[in-house]
Amino acid sequence: MVAAVLLAAGGASRMGGQPKGLLDVPSEGPTLARMARVSEQAGLHPVLAVVGYRAAEHRTRLGALLLRWVEHPGWAGGRTSSVQAGLRALGADPPDCVLWPVDAPFVRASTLQRLRALSETDPDPARWLVPVFQGRRGHPVLLGPGAQHEVLGYPVDRPLSSYRTDHPESVRELLVDDPGVGDNLDSPEAFRGALQRFQKERTD
Repeated sequence: MVAAVLLAAGGASRMGGQPKGLLDVPSEGPTLARMARVSEQAGLHPVLAVVGYRAAEHRTRLGALLLRWVEHPGWAGGRTSSVQAGLRALGADPPDCVLWPVDAPFVRASTLQRLRALSETDPDPARWLVPVFQGRRGHPVLLGPGAQHEVLGYPVDRPLSSYRTDHPESVRELLVDDPGVGDNLDSPEAFRGALQRFQKERTD
């Protein structure tokens, strides 16, 4: 079993206050809804969504989704604190876990399936699997139980990238033909550009 933790707690200040998880994707609905559906298509279970900023609005608009909500009151502490909230919700004996930030909502189900398959053949509990598109690492990443345990011990101001520096022997790269893994939707312009690419991919 491989779980999915969808990270949608941030304040989206550079989006003018509009939560990234509620940005509309034509014919797909809000970005967070798309991510939940793609996670299910890829066979990830359980699917959790970490929300903080305007958490009640997420739950009201997306209440029909088949996922577990994790409300994170300390969301302003940054991404590491949100990741830790999601990992804690997996319990004391967690499965492998895909961490999928809402900054990259257009990742394909096939990429998630390949991450899951790679984890099943890797005996290292400290594994950290990362997709790579055109030479650049991206999201989502998959963490084994050992990696999760270490991240849970981080101070909230320590970036997750520290893990790759401390444990290069446990990092695995997965080459993918999926531009969605490289998205970082930190502005309205970035979202519009990624959305146009995604829509073009669906029609090609």
